[in-house]
Amino acid sequence: MNGKFLSFICRQHGRIVVWAALSFVLVVSGALLIYLGYPVGRKLYLVEWARQQNSIGISLYERGNYHKAAEVLRAVIDTRQRVLGPEHPNTLVSRNHLAIVFRAQAKYAEAEAENRAVLSIMERVLGSEHPDTLRSRNNLAIVLRARGKCPAAEAEQRTVLSIQQRVKGSEHPDTLTSRNNLALLLYAQGRYADAELEHRAVLAVRQRVLGPQHPDTLGSRNNLALVFYAQGKRAEAEAEFRTVLGTCDRVFGPEHPAVFPYCYNLAKCLKAEGKTAEAFSFARRALEGWRKTLGEAHPDTQKAKKLVEDLEQSR
Repeated sequence: MNGKFLSFICRQHGRIVVWAALSFVLVVSGALLIYLGYPVGRKLYLVEWARQQNSIGISLYERGNYHKAAEVLRAVIDTRQRVLGPEHPNTLVSRNHLAIVFRAQAKYAEAEAENRAVLSIMERVLGSEHPDTLRSRNNLAIVLRARGKCPAAEAEQRTVLSIQQRVKGSEHPDTLTSRNNLALLLYAQGRYADAELEHRAVLAVRQRVLGPQHPDTLGSRNNLALVFYAQGKRAEAEAEFRTVLGTCDRVFGPEHPAVFPYCYNLAKCLKAEGKTAEAFSFARRALEGWRKTLGEAHPDTQKAKKLVEDLEQSR
């Protein structure tokens, strides 16, 4: 075997492994179709296909490819509704994932409609205290906040938090997520002192339980920095934003979708402090990142574009 051919094989190794894995699944599925008979075997094949595709849809969402994620999840939902039924937990989970993708695309009306439909079924089928039901109610509260329906969102969030504290305990990650979301609601209503208290409490527990580099911990620090900024504490806000962005760059990489909101927030803070040149650099980074992951028309891309334009005029 010559060196050139060996080099080619090494470069293609990842593709070969993926191809082999998919081939194995297809061979096994085909064997099931023969052994179990067409109807039963086909159902098992479709169930496994939907499971794999659902994982792919989630992965696409996590990488910021929201359009493709929605496309994949729609196909999964269609298959699961036909094979498992519209009220099967797996069908509902996929619909919940699709609603999250809608939210990421700023399609808030579609996200709210999907969340409400899923929540209604989950409460009836799974019960109000089931983890999937609580996640669905939490997601609905987030969408309501995004649509400016803060009183309704707060009511939903406090309901979730009350159940989670009783069922899961005060330091469970899901409980902390609900407290964080409640703090965001307080912030959105201008109740900055209350929001700061909640964010500080959540951050302290997350740092101890999850660690300082966990995405949720970084999110709490960013949220606390936003409260500082709203209160006019620009120096404290800048320090927090820099810490969060630096850690996120190091842990996840500079092109990860989670980085771009932190770039934008730091740019806004630096602009308010008169540090125009540095602010422009971070604003451009947010704009370019969001253009790639969200597209030109997305509200986040547009707000970054406006910030860049404002900073260009100030230079």
